[in-house]
Amino acid sequence: MVITPRFHHWNRTECPNNWERSAYSLDEPFQYEYFKFFEEIRDQVSYRIFDMLPDFQETAEFPLVFDDDPHWNENGHTFVANVLTEYLITNRVIE
Repeated sequence: MVITPRFHHWNRTECPNNWERSAYSLDEPFQYEYFKFFEEIRDQVSYRIFDMLPDFQETAEFPLVFDDDPHWNENGHTFVANVLTEYLITNRVIE
């Protein structure tokens, strides 16, 4: 299972013209809860859980989402593909 963040989890300056701006705040008090949940159950499930949040937080690549839409742009998709490929090979999920 791959857990992916939204732009405000790693860089609130991404997506400055977000068309969803009025739907949610960028600093909700429980916005990291789903990351915590999957971390807590990691040892209780029979499958791997890969949390991509640290990779997003550590990257200097910018922007990874569109200026007006919080979905990954071409750079974001390339970033995710590269990080996932590295994870799959390093963890011998694929060879």
